[in-house]
Amino acid sequence: MCSVRVPSVGGMGIGDDGQAWYVAYGSNQCRDRLLAYLDGTVAPIDGAPAAGMGAPGSASARYGPHRDCADATPPSDDRWIELDRPLRFRGTSPRWGGAVAFLDLEPRPGTATPARAWLLGVDQILGIVAQESRRPDDVPRSVLADLAPGAWARVGTGRYDALLRLDDLEGRLALTVTTTRTLAHLPEGEPVPAYLATIAAGRAERPPEAR
Repeated sequence: MCSVRVPSVGGMGIGDDGQAWYVAYGSNQCRDRLLAYLDGTVAPIDGAPAAGMGAPGSASARYGPHRDCADATPPSDDRWIELDRPLRFRGTSPRWGGAVAFLDLEPRPGTATPARAWLLGVDQILGIVAQESRRPDDVPRSVLADLAPGAWARVGTGRYDALLRLDDLEGRLALTVTTTRTLAHLPEGEPVPAYLATIAAGRAERPPEAR
């Protein structure tokens, strides 16, 4: 991986092009899944749980309803990385019907959780985070002002309520979303096959030279 110096906007690691990294470690590693947040989808007619990547039909049937982002431009680049925080499947997602992936807020030495970093506009990232955290409006940029690498801010009321700043990647801001809830309040559980298949589909998009 080459190292690229990116001019910082306001000292936040946002390039002059307005882009930063959105780091996905669960189903959003799959490009098709990520695009549901950008493009928007409607609720399936039958109200069934998300069928996951590879299922027949529309993105609405595969992933359920999403409100979309104001800017639906697809990612301009991506990177496959490893994170020093453990991943756990926790809770029961109304969308999927089983446990979903959450990243621990604190790092653990020796951990190497696979993840995919998507290069998006910072406002697109904040729009995705708003959907994940069940906010009615987008997360404001002001949240980033004092967010140092390794720090997090509570941004919503949903399970994915924590915006976590990771170490910068290639000179750019890197952000992900996870939970502030303890294991007692959001215990570990079993993910459904459709969710695991969507994660697997995303990881299968990794080129051989990056494996």
